[in-house]
Amino acid sequence: MIIPIPADMQEYNKADQVLNHFEIEHYFGNEFLLRHNVAHLHPDINDVYVVHDGMKTNFAEKITSITDVEVFAKFRDLFEVIDSLSDIHPAYVI
Repeated sequence: MIIPIPADMQEYNKADQVLNHFEIEHYFGNEFLLRHNVAHLHPDINDVYVVHDGMKTNFAEKITSITDVEVFAKFRDLFEVIDSLSDIHPAYVI
């Protein structure tokens, strides 16, 4: 399954797969990733941020304590694709 790119992050949707840098961490949004030192601006592609591979485990541990549901709002696109595949349609609060 290809993870869906949120409508407001279409700068990550590139025809050339080599230029596609969208990862699951991007669902938190660029500003959130930058605040947590998890991503940096791609040197050659405007408005695209690359996730630091070495920070993924540490970042995963940090986000387990987040209780603000708005932080996870962009994940809804992903959940809706998964729900359509599983034929389960819960009512999300975000």
